[in-house]
Amino acid sequence: MGPGELKPSTLAKHFARLGKTRSLLRSPKGSFRRYEKDRPNAQWQSDVWHGPYIPDPRDGERMRRTYLIAFLDDHSRLVTHAEFYLAEDLPSLLDCFKKAVQKRGLPTRLYCDNGVIYTSRQFSRIVAELGMHHIRAKAYAPEGKGKIERFWRTVDSSFLPELKLRPAKSLEELNRLFLAWLEQGYHHWPNRETGETPAARFARGLGELRLPDPVRLGEVFLWQEERRVDKTGQVSLEGNRYEVDPCLAQRKVQLRYDPFDLSRVQVWCDGKRLGDARPFELVREHDGRVRPPGDDPEVQPRTGLSYLDLLLRRHEEEAREALRRIRFRQARTREDADEDV
Repeated sequence: MGPGELKPSTLAKHFARLGKTRSLLRSPKGSFRRYEKDRPNAQWQSDVWHGPYIPDPRDGERMRRTYLIAFLDDHSRLVTHAEFYLAEDLPSLLDCFKKAVQKRGLPTRLYCDNGVIYTSRQFSRIVAELGMHHIRAKAYAPEGKGKIERFWRTVDSSFLPELKLRPAKSLEELNRLFLAWLEQGYHHWPNRETGETPAARFARGLGELRLPDPVRLGEVFLWQEERRVDKTGQVSLEGNRYEVDPCLAQRKVQLRYDPFDLSRVQVWCDGKRLGDARPFELVREHDGRVRPPGDDPEVQPRTGLSYLDLLLRRHEEEAREALRRIRFRQARTREDADEDV
């Protein structure tokens, strides 16, 4: 040590005496207050949780990690939709998000973290076109995701122990058991902070929900890619070649398509939809970034009287009863119409 120099340990002692420790410097600055939206669908939170391992559908001797994607309503704590997937990727996120919107309506705000799938161009565009305000969590500030973090702890402490007693042999079976646990269990348990069940609290605001138009929703969730038409009037997408209107030669167009079905591709130019692209050389049936359905064969549920099996039976019985009620009402409507005539 030279003159005027201090050892790091000596300097650390002086800082510690003043209360300037490393742990204090790393701690979040400021205070945090609890907040809660005043109505259902005012804001949803979304995150991804690393789930249990299941047998690989392509190789039964290997095990694959699952990923649980969830959307949770801030006001009621109701999970608008959650599902296990075999990949933490964009197709999985969009599938879960679309199902959530179809089941529970459109939220005003969407609060997500800064993961790659949540900041992707396709997801950001869909959120904007549906008229939602996309809010991204601040880096290293997990406090804003407290509600969905508490839901993860509930899954870990309640669902997983039951799953160990009654393991799932496929992704489809895992999701059936989880949905039964969610709809028959979690949604009907009183929340510690609100004092109400998520289902009851969400139901009080059903009359204020914004429901999406099914046709419009299908259009919004189409993937979009920009391509330039060559001089022969053809355009390429995912290794396929398509013919478009010859007047579009050398022009840039927007292709909109279902990533699971590349046989139908919409063509847009300057904000107007033109005639669909005609497959000229179709070598791929789906986008390379998605996993086609059917890779995970259904496994018949095991017999037994586990807690998850009981929830699953009750959930399936309620679904069948709901279908019977709907058909009965439709039949009554037709009979009334015939009597009027």
